[in-house]
Amino acid sequence: MRPRSPEPLLPTAAAALWRRLYRFQWRLVWLRQSKFVLGTTGLVRDPDGRVLLVRHRFWPEGRQVGLPGGYAIAGERLEEAVAREVREETGLAIKVAHVVQVTSRFQLRAEVA
Repeated sequence: MRPRSPEPLLPTAAAALWRRLYRFQWRLVWLRQSKFVLGTTGLVRDPDGRVLLVRHRFWPEGRQVGLPGGYAIAGERLEEAVAREVREETGLAIKVAHVVQVTSRFQLRAEVA
C-alpha cells in the first residue's frame, strides 16, 4: 500500500481553516477591497424552473449547499460580477436578466442577489 500524497490534504486544510475563521472572513476580504465589500449571489434557473445549487467547500459544516456567489471586483458592474461568479463556480456562461435585490447587513458590506 502506497502512502497518500500530501497534495489533496492542502485544499481540505485550507477549507477547515477558512471555516474556523467564519467570524472574520469578511474582514479578510475587506483587506483586499478597502472601501467596501460587495457580495453577489446568482439565482440560476433552467427552462423547467429548477434552481442551480452548488456545494461550497469553505462554508461551515452542514451548510455547504447554496446558490453560487462571491464578491465583486472594484469597478465591476453587478451583472458582470454575478455572471463571473457563476462561471467561476460552475463553468456555465449565463446572462443576467435583472438584479433581484440589494441589501446591506454588516458595516462596510453589501449583498446583491
